[in-house]
Amino acid sequence: MRLREKFLSYSKYILSALFLVCGHSFLFAQQEEASDSTNETMVYLIHADEIRLDRFLNPDAHILRGNVVFRHDSMYMYCDSALFYQDRNMFNAYKNIKAVQGDTLFLYGDSLYYDGEKKMLRVRNNVKLINNSLELVTDKLNYDRAKELAYFFDNGKMYDENNTLSSKYGEYSTKTEMASFYGNVDLVNKDYTLDSDTLLYHTTSKMAVIISPTQIRNQSNLINSKHGFFYTDRKFIILLDRSMLISEDSLRTMTADSIVYNDNEHYAQAFGNILVDDNQNNMGLRGNYLYFCELNDSILVTDMAQAIIAQAPDSMFIHADTFKVVTFFKMDTIADGTLVATDSVLYRQFRGYNKAKGYKSDFQFMADSLVFDSRDTCLSMYKDPIIWSDNLQVLGELVKAYMNDSTLDWINVINQALFVEQTDSGYYNQISSREMKAFFRNGHMWRTDADGNVQVVFYPIDQDQVMIGMNTTSAPNLSAFFTEQRTLEKMKIVGASKGVLYPMDKIPANKKHLSNFAWFSSLRPYSKDDIFRWRTKNDSQKLKVTSTRKAPLPTLKKNNKRKN
Repeated sequence: MRLREKFLSYSKYILSALFLVCGHSFLFAQQEEASDSTNETMVYLIHADEIRLDRFLNPDAHILRGNVVFRHDSMYMYCDSALFYQDRNMFNAYKNIKAVQGDTLFLYGDSLYYDGEKKMLRVRNNVKLINNSLELVTDKLNYDRAKELAYFFDNGKMYDENNTLSSKYGEYSTKTEMASFYGNVDLVNKDYTLDSDTLLYHTTSKMAVIISPTQIRNQSNLINSKHGFFYTDRKFIILLDRSMLISEDSLRTMTADSIVYNDNEHYAQAFGNILVDDNQNNMGLRGNYLYFCELNDSILVTDMAQAIIAQAPDSMFIHADTFKVVTFFKMDTIADGTLVATDSVLYRQFRGYNKAKGYKSDFQFMADSLVFDSRDTCLSMYKDPIIWSDNLQVLGELVKAYMNDSTLDWINVINQALFVEQTDSGYYNQISSREMKAFFRNGHMWRTDADGNVQVVFYPIDQDQVMIGMNTTSAPNLSAFFTEQRTLEKMKIVGASKGVLYPMDKIPANKKHLSNFAWFSSLRPYSKDDIFRWRTKNDSQKLKVTSTRKAPLPTLKKNNKRKN
C-alpha cells in the first residue's frame, strides 16, 4: 500500500511534466497549422504560457493560462486564461479580453465566449467596441462576424467625434456602419439633445434617421417628428410626415408635411399644408410654402397663403399671394460706434402682397396689398382698397383700419374717399371727399367725418322711417351720424355749402349717383372660403392715383457780364 501511495504521489508530478511537454508540443503544432492551413473554419491557438488538461473536472477542454492568443481567419483574440474546446471549435476566455480584426476593429471585455462554427462572439462586462473613430460601451454584447453585426443589450452607449448615443438595446453593423437603437434612446452633442424610442444612426455621415416619435431640442427650438433625417455634424434636419417646429418659449409652432431646418445658416423651409400658430401675436398662418429666417425672426408664406387673426368674438381670415412677417429689433451702439440689433423686439409688421382679401363677420375688405403694424394695430390697405361693413362700403386710394382689442375701431381713407350705404329700399346714401374718417362702436359705424371737396347724395327719413326725398349737398367738411340700426340719422355740415332737396317723385335720374359712385357687392367676400376667389374691378373702375406736384425751388439767375 505504501508503494502504491508513493507511486500515485510521484505520478502527479510525472503527469504535470508530461502535460507541460505536450502543451508546448501542441502549441508548436498549432502554430505550424495556423501558418500552413487554408482551412479558415478552424479556431487556432497561437500561444499560451501554460496548457493543462483536467480529465476529471473538465475533460473536453484545454486549460490555457498566460498571454493566450487565438486566431480565427482574420481575427485575433487575446486573454489571460481560457478553456479551449478544440473538438467543438470554440473557447471561453477570461480577463483582459481583446479581439482585433484588421487595423480598425477592436473589442474589449472581461469575458468572452467564441463559437467558431457560427463565428459568434459573446463579450460580457466592461465591454468596449472600437471601430475607426467610433466607440461602443456596454456590459453585454454579441458580435456576429458572419453578418458583421454587433448586438448590445442591457443598456449601451456609443461615442463618436460629435455625438453620444445611448439606449437599452441596439445593434451596429461594422460593414454598413449603421447603428440601430431601441428603448429610451438619447442622442446628445454640444448643440442638440434627441429623445426617441427607436433611432437609426449612420456613423460615417453622422446622420440620424428618425423612424418613431422623436423630440429634438436646441437652444432656440423644439422639434417633434416621427420621420426624418438629422445630419448632426451639419446641424441640418429634414422632417417628414407632419412634423412640428416649436419656438423655445413655446409661443410659436409650425407644422407641415415636410420641414427643412438648417441651424448652421439659421433658416427653415416648410412644404405642404403649413400651419403656423403665433400665440404671442394671436395670429395663425397657413400655406403650402414657408421660409423662416431665424436671425431676423422673419417669415414668408405663399401658395394658398392665409392669415388668421384671432379676435373676439370671431377671427379675421386674410388671403394674399404672399405674406411676410418682419420683426424690428431695438438697436444698440457698441464701442466703435456701430449700431447693432439686440434681442429686444420693438414691433412686428405683417405684410400681404397681391390680391389681398379679408373676411370677418362684422367687416370684409380687399386690396392689392396690405400692412399690419403691431405698434398702432393699424391695417393699411393699398391700391384700390375696399372695406365693407353691414350695408356700408368705403373705398379710396389708401385705407388705414385701426384695431382696438382686435376689433375695428376706426378707419382713415386718404384720397378719392367714397362712402356708400345701401338702404333697405335699394337707394344709396353717398359721400365723397378728399379724406374720410369712419368710427365704429360695437362693430358698427356710428360716425363719418369727410374733409375736402365733400359731395353728398342723401335720402333723409322721417319719424315713421319713410323717405322724404333726396338731398344733394356740396361742402368743405361734413360729419354723418348713424343709428344703432345702422341707418343714416343726421349730417353736420361745416363751412359754406349748397344743396337741393328733391321730392321722391321729382328726383332727376342723373342726380341719383355721384360722379365717382360705384357699388362693388360682387367683389365682396361672403365667407372665409370666399377670400380665395379673386374678383377684380374693371379697368374703368380702378382708381387713378392722385399725383401731387412739388413746388419748384427758387433759383437765382446768373448775372450777365457787362460789355465794355
